[in-house]
Amino acid sequence: MPQTRRPAHRCLFLCLTVSMAALLSACGGGGGSNSGASTTTTTTTTTTAPATVTTTTPTTTVTTLVTTVASVFETAEYRRQAALAMVGASTAWATGASGQGIVVAVNDGQVDTSVSELAGQIASGGYNWIGDSTPDTHATHLAGTIAAAHDGTGMEGIAWSASILPLTTFDTNNYSETRDPYDGIIYAANVGADIVNNSWGSSPTDTTPAALTSAVRYATDRGTVVVFSTGNAGADQPNATVMVPLYDTLTKAMVVAVTAVGTDGTLASYANACGKAAAWCLAAPGTSILATDAGGGYITMTGTSMAAALVSGGLAVVMSRFPELTHAQVVSRLLTTATDTGIYADSALYGQGLMNLAAATKPIGTLVAASVGSTVATDGTAATTSAALSSNAVMGDALVQALSGTSAALFDSYDGATFTADMGAMVVGQKGSAVADLAFSDFGRGHFSDVTGVPGLRLTMGLRQGEVGAEAALTSTGVTSTSTVATLRFAFDESTIAFAGLHAGFAEVSPSLDSLPIEAGLALTEGAFTPGALGLADNGAVVGIDSRLGEGSHLSLAVMNGTGEAGAYGAGDVGTGATAVQAALRQDIGDRLTVEAALAYVAEDGRMLGASGQGLLSIGGAETAQVSIGATYAFDDKVALYARYDRAVTSARDTGAFIADAGGITSDSWTVGLLGRDAFAAGDHWGFSAHQPLRASSGRITLDRPLGRTEDGTVYGDKVTLDLNGDGREIDWEAFYALPLDEQSLLGFNLLYVVDPGNIASADDEVLGMVRYRRRF
Repeated sequence: MPQTRRPAHRCLFLCLTVSMAALLSACGGGGGSNSGASTTTTTTTTTTAPATVTTTTPTTTVTTLVTTVASVFETAEYRRQAALAMVGASTAWATGASGQGIVVAVNDGQVDTSVSELAGQIASGGYNWIGDSTPDTHATHLAGTIAAAHDGTGMEGIAWSASILPLTTFDTNNYSETRDPYDGIIYAANVGADIVNNSWGSSPTDTTPAALTSAVRYATDRGTVVVFSTGNAGADQPNATVMVPLYDTLTKAMVVAVTAVGTDGTLASYANACGKAAAWCLAAPGTSILATDAGGGYITMTGTSMAAALVSGGLAVVMSRFPELTHAQVVSRLLTTATDTGIYADSALYGQGLMNLAAATKPIGTLVAASVGSTVATDGTAATTSAALSSNAVMGDALVQALSGTSAALFDSYDGATFTADMGAMVVGQKGSAVADLAFSDFGRGHFSDVTGVPGLRLTMGLRQGEVGAEAALTSTGVTSTSTVATLRFAFDESTIAFAGLHAGFAEVSPSLDSLPIEAGLALTEGAFTPGALGLADNGAVVGIDSRLGEGSHLSLAVMNGTGEAGAYGAGDVGTGATAVQAALRQDIGDRLTVEAALAYVAEDGRMLGASGQGLLSIGGAETAQVSIGATYAFDDKVALYARYDRAVTSARDTGAFIADAGGITSDSWTVGLLGRDAFAAGDHWGFSAHQPLRASSGRITLDRPLGRTEDGTVYGDKVTLDLNGDGREIDWEAFYALPLDEQSLLGFNLLYVVDPGNIASADDEVLGMVRYRRRF
């Protein structure tokens, strides 16, 4: 059987002591030599493994991905191999991928498996076709370039957790039976190797052998990626061995040709360019590559052989990073993410560009959320699906604390590659109270005198500019609308009053607060006088009736529907589309004390306690049941002590696919205040209050958490239950004084101190002092 010569890409360093004639014979087409190929024909007998034999799959160890920062890997061992930095290896390793679980077959000479850098890196199932077990420097160097140990000594391979499958198809003189390297490719596929590295070839002018094409097709059909070096003749076309996909297009997705760049990043003078193989060709460093030597120690070698080994190792890294991807998808990913700008845009030289492992292990396109049990598109057609929660002042820091540290899988839109995201980052809009906006919440309202004339009727009207905050009030920007504010009361008789309001707060409308010596709009924290969860439906429409049942007893019924933008929770941006119903019973005890108990039901649309979700974390709505108790003690007709406590339980409904259950969420609020009038002048008002806005204090949320996907795109995951226990607790301390200047105008002074604004423990406390002038028309 005729023999074929392996182009020995080690030649610049191993053949320096032989004559030039010998160099051309042994090393033509390889190494750093620019010589063409030569062929020697002879007859010999060899021991060859049957091409279709299936042996035990090489033993590998799969480890769990543990992410860190790239700088951790940039040690002296790393820096000894400049090629690693040129292809972004440390960034890829920082994702937790270093080739674990991947088998790379080195189809070459005899790998010296006894060198310490390869200890534990050799897979079982290797085979020797030539009957010569003399360790070969070229093959050992390739193995070390791919998988030398990450042990702090010497150098390290680009895929230091991968396993090497030694396939000996060349002797130390660079000769092989014609079929031996082809049988090595077939054998690698039969034993389940993920990648087979072939740092050998013919010349650019040769014809691609049909037997090689057949062997490559056999391997690629079985999922083995075949890597070839382009050769070292300095030609503008690669070796004929690289051109298999030109003759069998079905192999194209699983074949990678590799040319070499020098230490300056440009195409090496010795390297054959990608040429007609550009569509499946990559560039990688091939000059002055330090790696293991046969017999121990290290040696520096140059050639496209070394570049091919780096790409084989790079494929192993990407495969270990994305075990859910097919090998064809990994090849596509490595080609797509190669650096192809600047000089690397010349595909005739560099093919798809310089290998870039940092880019290959990052998302391509956008990240897509997918629910457990669904199927992720793996062909670039994935539709963008969001997953986000918008927190608010009621939830405070509870949501972000519950979700932080809980990982979930997202998938890129290119091929469905899996990435891990901290679910805490899916919480958006978490912020403290906009205290300045709260101060200006009444800015822009026109106050009109009561309209009377109908017995038993009192109607108050005004205008309020929409979306006016501190900035808008001071700059006259942000005014988007004007709404009519109206309150109405009609007394059927001395015991029954009907009341209604439009764009007005509950505290402005309800007769239950009539006994307090205060007028609406004097305090900044008017939410202090709105029972807890009712604030979710405040500032819309309210209708109700208040009736005396007997001596000192009153029953009040109210129905509300609103946006909840009253500033009742400090942040002033909580909830939309909520409906609330409350029944309250008040009882006078003696002349000074009045106690109250109330039951309320709140139904939200699209939100839960004012927090909303998007996409797979969407919230269809929520239902809240609340009980409130309160008391007012009148020291006299001018000074009263007011206290109220509200406790609510909330359950979400119609949640997105990520949320399996969100129920039993407990929240509470309370207010204590001392209020008075006529202290320094007739008609003046003053008050001191402490108020905790509605705060989610406990509860659980159960998630159907995606953890990854299978090769066919099916998403798998688990259920995780998280406690909603935020650390923040907002307390609003306020003092106010209002002095009437005449019958139509009033001068007000307010001092507000807010602890943990928005129920966020990390938020800075805020202090606000304000002087206001109000005039009625």
